[in-house]
Amino acid sequence: MPHNKKRKIFRKIPCMKIALLADIHANLEALDAVLEDIKKNEITDILSLGDNVGYGPDPVEVLQKLHALEIFSLEGNHDFAVVNPKSFADATDLAMEALEWTRFQLWEAVKKDENFQDVLQNYLGSQSCCTLQDDARIILVHGRPGPEKTRFDYLLQPEDMLKPASFMQKKGLKICFFGHTHRQVLWEVDPSGVSLVEFETDQPVVFTEEEMQSSQLMINPGSVGQPRDRNPDSGYMIYETREDQHIFTFKRVVYDIEKTREKIYSVEHLDKRLGDRLLIGA
Repeated sequence: MPHNKKRKIFRKIPCMKIALLADIHANLEALDAVLEDIKKNEITDILSLGDNVGYGPDPVEVLQKLHALEIFSLEGNHDFAVVNPKSFADATDLAMEALEWTRFQLWEAVKKDENFQDVLQNYLGSQSCCTLQDDARIILVHGRPGPEKTRFDYLLQPEDMLKPASFMQKKGLKICFFGHTHRQVLWEVDPSGVSLVEFETDQPVVFTEEEMQSSQLMINPGSVGQPRDRNPDSGYMIYETREDQHIFTFKRVVYDIEKTREKIYSVEHLDKRLGDRLLIGA
């Protein structure tokens, strides 16, 4: 009798549609523009990968908005440094001065309204990584997956992906969403090496379960409040699943940069360069 080959059975993935934000950096105008775009795309599930404060002029207002919308967030290195200033010992003067000003603004907000302490408890001291409830093969981090001591390391070059991908493989993880670099990017790591996957804004990138059997994906949705890829528009991502497909759509949103820049200029303890860099996305 003929031998019937067994067909590969791929797990059925849950349907979901979420928006992924990262590196808002106290830029209220950028956050508002992105939230409006998310609303137009009829998305209600929103996650932040951290660094909600730092650099920008509206730390209190940004955290209040995230809290009001019940947006879950990981802890970024700037968020961590607000309550652990020693962790910023090697930071630039630019970042350090902004952090000290940010810390003062947050504590002053608590003095004015004790309820703001509840907001801080949600967004300062939050967890540094987690997996998605609907699919435990997907990990969310701010810097990189792996040992705690490396959690704020940068993932910039192809070789930076190798150890994290090995960690993910051992843990049965397939997709990592990360922030920290302020650059939209999608890396695929498989037995042949590390590949940079090309994409266009608003054009879905699709991977099937079968295509991902022997690979890990490392994805940065981009920065909402301080892009560093020479594009000043806010960046975020829509992640969607359908049947056996994982669908990634990188988004860019225009916002009122001049308004944010003017706010930065008006704050003595925020370096004007923090406003100027927004104009060029660097």
